Amino acid sequence: YAVSSSSTTGSTGGIGQVALSYLGKLKALSLNNPVLTGFGISTFNDLQQIWAQCQGGIVGSALINNIDKKKADFGIPAFIQKLTQQSNDTSTQ
Repeated sequence: YAVSSSSTTGSTGGIGQVALSYLGKLKALSLNNPVLTGFGISTFNDLQQIWAQCQGGIVGSALINNIDKKKADFGIPAFIQKLTQQSNDTSTQ
């Protein structure tokens, strides 16, 4: 698990250049285990940046913040679809 920010979970602002540099260094290590990154991931663009450096992204606060208690499924499938909709066209992740 690689943290993409030194801020508190749930803060916004996307993935910064320092984090991308750090993740690039992790990628260059060719580790045996996959690197999954969390913190600051709330948009498709954030996921694209993470996927370029890591094997996956972990979305926590953005998911919690998008829960719709009025829906039986809490709106989670719609959030996931929105978050990854473009990935069907431009990414194999």
